[in-house]
Amino acid sequence: MSSVNDVLISAASSIAGMIVTGVFGFLVAKQNSKKDIAISDREQLSKDEQEFRAKIIERMNLLQEQVDKYHQKSIELEETIVLWKNKYVELDKEWRIKYTELEMENKQLQNKVYVLEMRLKEADQNA
Repeated sequence: MSSVNDVLISAASSIAGMIVTGVFGFLVAKQNSKKDIAISDREQLSKDEQEFRAKIIERMNLLQEQVDKYHQKSIELEETIVLWKNKYVELDKEWRIKYTELEMENKQLQNKVYVLEMRLKEADQNA
């Protein structure tokens, strides 16, 4: 019986060894699979991040072009405003000169009218 027991013990220990080896192999394979998935996830995240950064850079460049365009427009508008201000000052000066001339001419004409009215009164009184 001892040889049967020896065979059973040997068979049981072989089976136990195979089970332990199988479980150990399964756990190692599972762990490696998780590492592969983690590496794959990191690679995908890295690719997604690169695409995201590329889109952000593209958008920033587009916005910078727009800012540059509007900055140039604002410079042009400022130059136009300066031109219009200068034109306004010039026209205002001309208008003030004309107004002063017309005011003086009006006073001269009022004086002439007054003189003529006085002469007319004198002529009416002498007649």
